[in-house]
Amino acid sequence: MFSPAFWLGVVVVIVVLRWMPRTLTALVHGRRIGQIAVQRQPDSIRLLAAPDDVWRDRSAVDALADGFRGVGFTDAGCFVVHGLQGVALAILVHEQESMTAAVYDHPKAGIWCEVNSAYQDGARASYTNRPASGLDTRPGNIHQHLPGLGVADLFARALKERPRKPLCPVSIADAPRAFERAYAEGIAWRKRHGISTREVVKIATRAPTAAQTR
Repeated sequence: MFSPAFWLGVVVVIVVLRWMPRTLTALVHGRRIGQIAVQRQPDSIRLLAAPDDVWRDRSAVDALADGFRGVGFTDAGCFVVHGLQGVALAILVHEQESMTAAVYDHPKAGIWCEVNSAYQDGARASYTNRPASGLDTRPGNIHQHLPGLGVADLFARALKERPRKPLCPVSIADAPRAFERAYAEGIAWRKRHGISTREVVKIATRAPTAAQTR
């Protein structure tokens, strides 16, 4: 939830698909494509209260949110992301387990969910049912991609596998601002680190066809 890697992956796919064949393009222009993708990302975002009709598939979002409520999460609000056009999300928190969940609605990638644990040493552990973006994970962080996994199983995997070390507490009141802070930290690291040609090639080979992205 708190990693900009997915958003960057989407931008890389869009840029690569403008030049075909995509794998050759990624090999030849990978570094430049990575620079374009990073430059297009804002340094910060702001979560704003979402209108009731923001969801493209309200029933799908409600089903995932209900799944989180069923395992002890509490609603922290629905938002649109100022800075990432067309993106909406519902945030939920599990105060007892110091874990935050999000259900995303993205104009190109559809609907998916993620759970996240933040640690007092600055590290994060995230588990999502989205396919991997192809980008490297920030050192010290865990970002597990488990495509198709349901909410209960995703939560169980996160509880079982996340590192056992001091966690940052979570709260309904602070959840939106914590999301914004984590995005800013993540994109700052990515802009320093950049996107390598190897990463762009990985994204390009996993990308859908141009027709599927329209």
